[in-house]
Amino acid sequence: MARSFDASASERLLVETLELVAEGLAQDMGFGLVVISTLDDDEMLTRAAVAGVRAEPDLRGHRYPASELERELRRSDVWGRWRFVPHDRIPPDEMSEDYVPVMPVVDADDAWHPMDLLFAPLYDEEGVLRGTIGLDIPLSGKRPDATQRDRLDEYARRASRAVVDAVERERLQRQTRLSKRLRHAVREINDGQQLKTMLQQVQPLLTECFDAHGSWLHLNPTGGYPASDRVHNWCGEAVEIAAGTVALAEPFSTLLWEAQETGVLGAGPDADVWLTTEQQQTVDELFGSLHLATALFVPLGSGRTPLGHLLITRSDADAVWTQEDRSEALDFAHDLGAAIVRIRVAEREAQLLRELRDLHLAKDQLMDTVTHDLRNPLAALDNLLRMLRGMEEIPPEGETMLDSISQVSRRMRRLTDQLMALSRANRDGGLDQVTDLGAVVWESVEVSRVLADAKGVTLQWTPPSTPVHVAGDSLDVGSIAANLIGNAVTYTPSGGEVRVVAELVDGLAVLEVTDTGIGIAQEDRERIFEEFDRSANPRALRESGSGLGLAIVRTLCQRLGATLTVESEVDKGSTFRVVVSAASP
Repeated sequence: MARSFDASASERLLVETLELVAEGLAQDMGFGLVVISTLDDDEMLTRAAVAGVRAEPDLRGHRYPASELERELRRSDVWGRWRFVPHDRIPPDEMSEDYVPVMPVVDADDAWHPMDLLFAPLYDEEGVLRGTIGLDIPLSGKRPDATQRDRLDEYARRASRAVVDAVERERLQRQTRLSKRLRHAVREINDGQQLKTMLQQVQPLLTECFDAHGSWLHLNPTGGYPASDRVHNWCGEAVEIAAGTVALAEPFSTLLWEAQETGVLGAGPDADVWLTTEQQQTVDELFGSLHLATALFVPLGSGRTPLGHLLITRSDADAVWTQEDRSEALDFAHDLGAAIVRIRVAEREAQLLRELRDLHLAKDQLMDTVTHDLRNPLAALDNLLRMLRGMEEIPPEGETMLDSISQVSRRMRRLTDQLMALSRANRDGGLDQVTDLGAVVWESVEVSRVLADAKGVTLQWTPPSTPVHVAGDSLDVGSIAANLIGNAVTYTPSGGEVRVVAELVDGLAVLEVTDTGIGIAQEDRERIFEEFDRSANPRALRESGSGLGLAIVRTLCQRLGATLTVESEVDKGSTFRVVVSAASP
C-alpha cells in the first residue's frame, strides 16, 4: 500500500532529515533548487523534500511512476553517480507539464537550459532503488564542469548514505508502531500458549465433534512458519503425510478459501468431482494406506488470507457429509484460523520486542555518539560565523548565505540538545536528590519570557505560597518545566496569555501550564507524547520543532513517578498538568 504523504510522525521526521540534506546540497553546490524523492511500495516516487532559493512549496508531495526515471536513465549521460539528460534529447511530447523553471539562459556553450535534467538515483547496499536527488537552476547559469562534477559525485555518495539511512529508519519506526498495535491481540492469548500445543488440543476435539476417523491439519509454510502435517486417528496416534500429497492440497485450499466453500474427497456418494485422474489416484492411494473412505476438505484462513486446510476423515464409505457438516466445519475453520493468527502474532511479537530492546539500546548509543560528535563542529561553525560577520564589505548575497547557514546551525543545535536530553531522560538515577520546584520553574519562566515578550504573549507566573520540594534532579525538573512553558509560548499567538502555576495540594506538588493558544485536536492528543511526533494542525507546523519536547516531558515524568495530563480545545488553548508526591527538603 502506498504511504500518504506526511501521514505520520516518523514520515515527518524523514522529511525534516531530507530537507537538511537538500539544504546542505543547495548551499554547498550552488543550485537554486534541490529535490529529494523517495520510492514508495507501489513503485511511485514522491517528492519528499525541496530546498534552495528557488524552492516552491507546491513541488513537495508530487508523485510520479518510477518507470519515468527508468526512461530518463536510458537516454542520460553518466557523470559518476549522477545522470545528465540534455534538453534536446527529450521529445516535445514528453516535456514535463509539472514544473518548468523560469530562468535566464546565459550566452555560453555550456549554458544550462530550463529543460536540462541532472539527477542521482539512490540505491541501498543491495542495489535496490530507494529514491533520487534532482538538481536544477544552477546559480552560475551553466552546466557543471569536470571539477564541479567530481564534487557533486562525492556529495552524492555521502548524501545517498544519509538518505537511504533516513528511509530505513522510517521503516523501522513504522515497524515499531506496528508492534504496539499487536500487543492488544497478544493479551487475548493465554500466557505460554504454543502453536504446536494448540494444534494437538484442537485436532482430537475436531475428530470427536464430526464423528470422524481422524483429521489432517496442514498450515502453509509461509511467513517464516513451517508446515504442520498430521493425521490423527480415533486413538490419537499421529501419522506423517507425504510431502507430495501436501503439495497437491495447497492450491485447492487457496481456491476454496477464496470461494468460502468445502469439498468432499473419496469414494462416498457425495464426493465432488474436482480432481484430475492422476490427482484422484494419489488421493485413493493415500486413503487406502490409512483405511479411509471419505474426507471433508475444509480451507483454513483468517480474513482474506488462506493459512492451510483441514481434512476431516471417515472410514465409512456410506457416510454423507451434510450441508450442516460443511457449514459447521467452515465456521470452525474461521475460529481456528483466528486463534492461529493470534498465537503467531504473539510469537512474532516476542521476537520483535527482543529486537526493539536491542534497537532502543542501539538508538541511545547512536544518539550519544552523534550528539557528542556534532557539538564540536557546530561550536566551530558558530565561531566561524561570528568571524565572518565581523569582516568588512560583505556583499548582500553573502549576508543572505550567512543567515541561511546560521539558521541551519541553530536548528541543528536545538536538535542535538533535545536528542541529548531525551537520551539522558531514558537513563535511571537522580531520585536521591531533592529539588525546589518553585525556584526551578521560575528560572524556566524567565528564560521563556524573552520569546514571550518578542511575540507579544503575556507570561504570568504564580509561585507557590509555601516552598514545594520534589524528589528528582533539578535538571530533570527544569527540563519538564522548560519544555511545557516553551511549547505554550511557541504555540500561543500574539495577544495571547500563558499562565504558569506551582503549588502544594494535599501533599502533592502540582505544576500547571495553561495557554490560550491554538489547542490540540483529539486525534493528535493520542500521540503528542511520542518521539518525533508533531501535530497535523497546519498552524502548528508553521513553527519549527523536532517533536521531541513532549516525549522528553513524558519520559521524565515516568522517571520521577509523576502523573502527566493534558486538557485542550482547538483554537481555545491547552492545560498541561504534572502531579507528583512532595518531598521533604
